[in-house]
Amino acid sequence: MVLTQEQISDYRNNGFISVKGLFSIDEIETMRSAYDSVWEHAEALRQGLNNDDRIVINENGARFTFQGRTLRFIAWCGYAHPTFQKFGSDQRLIKIASQLLESEEMEQLINQ
Repeated sequence: MVLTQEQISDYRNNGFISVKGLFSIDEIETMRSAYDSVWEHAEALRQGLNNDDRIVINENGARFTFQGRTLRFIAWCGYAHPTFQKFGSDQRLIKIASQLLESEEMEQLINQ
């Protein structure tokens, strides 16, 4: 997919763009199911927390960060569920990122 100049400008002005039709309905359902699975796991982890401190739980390479009992974010989601690794490294996304970053060389360091 080649981005339009308008999409590139939107990204530069707003910090994001929406690319409709990039993934199929089935692929989106797969991602939704993976999200639900990871959310349920985070909820189970949260049940053991009982203070307001920032707590980081490392599991199999994924990092679940809670503030008190609130999930703030999950770093390295590809380790939390393989679906995130699969779609996070999908060539469709990489081609878009390449255009936005104006680079053919990239290394994904954090999958959040």
